[in-house]
Amino acid sequence: MRRVVVLLLLISMQAMAEVKIEETSFTTEAQSARFIINLTKSTKYKIFRLSKPPRVVIDLGDTRLTSALPNIHSSRSPVLAIRSGIRHDHDLRVVLDVKDKVTFKSRILRPAGNHGYRLVIDLVQKGTTPRPHTRTVANVPAVPSPTTLPMPARETLAKWMEEARQSMAKADYSHAIALYTKILEYPDHSYRQDAQEYLGLARERNGQLAHAKAEYETYLKLYPKGEGADRVRQRLAGLLTARAPAKDKLPKEARRKDVPPWNVRGGFSQFYRRDVSSIEGFGTTVNQSALDSNLDVIAQLTQPKYEIRTRFTGGYRNDFLGSTTTGFGNTSPLRITSLYVDAADRHHHNLGRIGRQSQSRGGVLGRFDGLYLSHQLTPFVKLNLVSGYPVDISTVDRISTETLFYGVNADFGTYSNTWDFNTFAVEQTSEGLLDRRAIGGEVRYFKPRHSALGLVDYDVSYQTLNMILLLGNWLFPDNSSLNVVVDRRKSPILTTRNALIGQLDGSLAALKQRFTEDQIRQLAVDRSADSQNYTVSLTHPLNDKLQISGDLTLSTLSATPASGGIAAIPASGNDWNYSVQLIGSSLIKAGDIAIIGLRMDNNSTSDMVSLNLNTRYPVNQAFRINPRLRIEQRKFSADNSTQWTTAPSVRINYMLRRYFNLEFELGGEWIDRDTSSKFTDYYLSAGYRADF
Repeated sequence: MRRVVVLLLLISMQAMAEVKIEETSFTTEAQSARFIINLTKSTKYKIFRLSKPPRVVIDLGDTRLTSALPNIHSSRSPVLAIRSGIRHDHDLRVVLDVKDKVTFKSRILRPAGNHGYRLVIDLVQKGTTPRPHTRTVANVPAVPSPTTLPMPARETLAKWMEEARQSMAKADYSHAIALYTKILEYPDHSYRQDAQEYLGLARERNGQLAHAKAEYETYLKLYPKGEGADRVRQRLAGLLTARAPAKDKLPKEARRKDVPPWNVRGGFSQFYRRDVSSIEGFGTTVNQSALDSNLDVIAQLTQPKYEIRTRFTGGYRNDFLGSTTTGFGNTSPLRITSLYVDAADRHHHNLGRIGRQSQSRGGVLGRFDGLYLSHQLTPFVKLNLVSGYPVDISTVDRISTETLFYGVNADFGTYSNTWDFNTFAVEQTSEGLLDRRAIGGEVRYFKPRHSALGLVDYDVSYQTLNMILLLGNWLFPDNSSLNVVVDRRKSPILTTRNALIGQLDGSLAALKQRFTEDQIRQLAVDRSADSQNYTVSLTHPLNDKLQISGDLTLSTLSATPASGGIAAIPASGNDWNYSVQLIGSSLIKAGDIAIIGLRMDNNSTSDMVSLNLNTRYPVNQAFRINPRLRIEQRKFSADNSTQWTTAPSVRINYMLRRYFNLEFELGGEWIDRDTSSKFTDYYLSAGYRADF
């Protein structure tokens, strides 16, 4: 026991003596740069130059890096990249890869105002006369001005925005920061305003408060009016309040007024949808008449030492037909897709989240009710624990506890501002049976012009590869982009519960009355087909208004055998899908889009050709109209019949303000096949979305 106490004391003394780097910043001004390291206390440091390749090296004693290093995106910068490493178990080395003939000066600044100790390094390219830095050392650099990179396709920008949104949802803020920064390198596109706001939010959630403050201030300079500006001002006020120095004790009433407000944001929508179909000679049927109401609310409290965030996402359906099901897959009209609270310890980099949440990393297969814990062991290693009950249907009447999983995974990175890794182990039981026991990993590679993702999931219990996924993206100098996807997996993902597919039994417990455990596991294997999907897509800009894109996809699904009273299902054979699109933007008016596409599909049951027209025209800043048309011909192999489908639709969107949208859509589908009666379907959708 005495040894334990001594060890704890030594650890505590080490923690007290350790210097932390909680924030760094980097600014570039015409062949010069300033790198600022914010320290929790003063420390000894050494700075020197190395050659072949040229580097500036900074050694800091008893120092630990607790924030991400900045990425370098400006071609004017004398610094090419910034990286770091641990020396002698407790010292930190920061390396700046620089261009030739770069000189530097360094100095330590003592605490001033809200700022602690700062190590400032100024770097200058020899032979140039740098402009003076207009920002003080206490501030973080503004976002670099857009470079002269060729403008990527709108679809590419949309893809990056969606990838960044998903990274934010997964709390992968470093990746989101890199993506939003990349998007802001390009001028004059419709995503810049949102990217600027979300970049500040990503830095705030990543604990880079000074960076976040600078991004928010930049946003307000560029977009001083509107709902977004109000939102950013609220977040900025919360940051300034959270960073304010502690004051002397105040009377109770005064202290109550100084409590920082919660930042509440979200959206509410209501849409009515009606769907009516008719078959020639059989009359008309109303398939749907329902009002869907959806609410998404996030409340966040940011403090210097911690952050608390809660989220609710759910909906309610009023079914005017009185159906027994709601369209959500359950009999309850109310569904909850997210309902959780999480708390983050900024100083020790701990995170905990409890409630209904979703994950797609670490072997977790989507939504679950449970607990997620995370701890940053080192600047490059994060340990994560997760446990809960999988949510197959977003019911609210009860939490399904028949199936329980628990797992551990670790994040490694980011290395060289490029590589991130994750390894995991997870086990899942269902009704007393082993449902899933898997190990695997994920690797991510990200550069401004190319990125890649690899994922492997292997079930050690079934000794089966559940999934292998490879994605690659390349952006070429002429702004052409190439995407490659290799996706091989079990369909559905192999779990013992797959044995219930096709059975009348509603549970594994009931199935155990008729089969042994080994037989049930074999049934699960029999119901899990092998799916393969390979996609290659290429996009090439023809000019500043036109681009052409094409996709080639091969999909196959293996046969499943007859067993347990379930009939065999034959293999799908090769399903080839080809498509080509010509996309125009701002052809008649700034902001308009016109897409004409041709798609072909060849499989074992039919051959299909379809022509698609999709346009969006902004009548003015508030009013948009979006007519679409699909004409399709399909020839069936079984009876050599031909089917024609015509599907026109129009969507109208009216924005009362930036935070309130009205939307109306009307469409239909006419199907005429040689061997059957004509089928007609009409639908109407109308509603609104309000953001707050």
